[in-house]
Amino acid sequence: MATASHLPDPRGHPHHRSSSSLFDIWDAADQCVPFNFLLFWVARPAPNRTTALLAELTHVDFVYSVTPDFVALLGCRHNAFTPVILERAPRRSGEFNFMPIMARRDLRLTPEQAEERIERHLLRQNLRFWEQFFLETGQGLGEVIKLELELLCARYRQLPWHSVRLEWPRRVGTMEPVYKFRRHHCRCEFWVGAQSGEVEHHHVRDPITPPPVINPSNPNPSHP
Repeated sequence: MATASHLPDPRGHPHHRSSSSLFDIWDAADQCVPFNFLLFWVARPAPNRTTALLAELTHVDFVYSVTPDFVALLGCRHNAFTPVILERAPRRSGEFNFMPIMARRDLRLTPEQAEERIERHLLRQNLRFWEQFFLETGQGLGEVIKLELELLCARYRQLPWHSVRLEWPRRVGTMEPVYKFRRHHCRCEFWVGAQSGEVEHHHVRDPITPPPVINPSNPNPSHP
């Protein structure tokens, strides 16, 4: 099975979109596996690092479908890829109950464009939304009511990222892949349709522990 140690030059790749660093990593990940049936990817900042920029989410985990019984796990750490790991797909579990994303034609928006849709969504929210949102970050009502709507949006943009996830859940009513954006210290997760650009916000529990991957410097499987 093919593996890669570093990102290849994406300029010759037919699916390259210069507007998205996460798409560059995804394009390179596709070249590390002989099948491109992506189930989901999750991007996070490096351990012990915080960032409010999507371009700095350099730790990305990919899960590809191989057969009905096996999945392939692949990690990217600071532009270096881990070896590909084959594992049995868990049964009776919703963790891998996804439609495969087989080509970029399944998406119309990059992560950066989806983030812009969240900005528009936030400008339409009322004060009660912002009270609940910032309450979890340690800022209460008194702090929120003193700020203009644009300043509230600006404060949201300054919060560090927890994760960005792309998946296509296999459930009734889900007609497109979905980006899921989440900031640190917040249980409010923003879902953006990767084709329609429609935005929803959901109160979520703590995320499921990511699948094990192998770091380039450590041959033993571990959790990032």
